[in-house]
Amino acid sequence: MATHVTCTDRRAGRALAALGVGGCSLLLIACGGSTEANAPPVITAQPADQAAVEGRPATFGVGVSGVPVPSLQWERMEPGGSTWAAIPGASSRTYPIIPSRPDDGTRFRVQATNALGAATSNPALLTVYYISTVVLSPDFLTVRPGDTATFSVTASGNPSPLGYQWRRLAGGVVTVIPGAIFPSYTTPPATSADDGTQFSCTISNAFVERNSTWATLYVR
Repeated sequence: MATHVTCTDRRAGRALAALGVGGCSLLLIACGGSTEANAPPVITAQPADQAAVEGRPATFGVGVSGVPVPSLQWERMEPGGSTWAAIPGASSRTYPIIPSRPDDGTRFRVQATNALGAATSNPALLTVYYISTVVLSPDFLTVRPGDTATFSVTASGNPSPLGYQWRRLAGGVVTVIPGAIFPSYTTPPATSADDGTQFSCTISNAFVERNSTWATLYVR
């Protein structure tokens, strides 16, 4: 003879039927409802380190599981800092940022919470590639015919080393100066034909290139 017993699954709040026949049992769902049990948040995919050129977007992402669906909050720690700060409005599985130089070395992480608990992701590092602080000096120089003139540029950037290439503008034509690949450039002895010639330096690294302003040479 078959026996029939009805019981209750307390976690799901639904009735189950256990039917025993010949020493074997069969579990039947007697009432509808979700079979997914509540669970605290779990970080299933950690945020990865990101690198981007200054002014170009980078996006961090995270994988999270949990029931109910966890609420997310991205946080950041400034370079050299020791405390985390919540990022206003950053509550989705991805966090996009358009970085600037001060963001280089910033770390990002996610806090995931629901009614059953919380989970914190590993931190991810943002590296920003940039060239900045380009200063050309002097911005003009006056020499006598036969004298030389020296112009210098100061720059910083990430990554290093930085490359340098000087250019000259004369008669409306820009030309690259062969061999002028250092932070300073000294002209050949000036002639009256060089009066009004301008000089600029292109600074570059593996990812970024920037031009300095133009400096003018006067020959008097």
